[in-house]
Amino acid sequence: MNISFDFVEMGYVAKSECGKVYVDVGNAFCPGVLDHHHPGAPNACTAMLALQHPEFVLSQIAGDQLTIVCHDFPDLDAISGAFFEKMDGRGEVPSTKHMQWAEYVCRVDQGYTHLSPEQSVTPYSLFIMRMNTVRANHENDQASVNHIMLQSGIELLDTIFSWMES
Repeated sequence: MNISFDFVEMGYVAKSECGKVYVDVGNAFCPGVLDHHHPGAPNACTAMLALQHPEFVLSQIAGDQLTIVCHDFPDLDAISGAFFEKMDGRGEVPSTKHMQWAEYVCRVDQGYTHLSPEQSVTPYSLFIMRMNTVRANHENDQASVNHIMLQSGIELLDTIFSWMES
């Protein structure tokens, strides 16, 4: 499976297109568009929607091609959703750790998490530090920032899932 990534502005309204899946952007919840930022959307983050609805991804595959489209400056939910959509596209089956991560991402996305002196380092604080570093090092090139943020986020998720297995 050849999976590529693209980016659009936040607020972009997408229509279902063969070969593309929009994640955390698109203003719809249907095959090819998994966005929870509109009236009537399911009460879940995009990462959870990607886990719960692999058919919305699989229905969009064109031959062996799939483009996953995120919003500019992807956040934790967009990157996690893209990670899970990539799994869906490759036919990988999610495990308990993926569901646990999606639940955590939903709490972050809905504002239910916070930093405390007792636990000042969290997966989300590590994510924010990494994304701020990427943006600071590539501030004049938005296209590069988007791709590097996504790649760095996916690498962080690979590390987190490895830790969760240990």
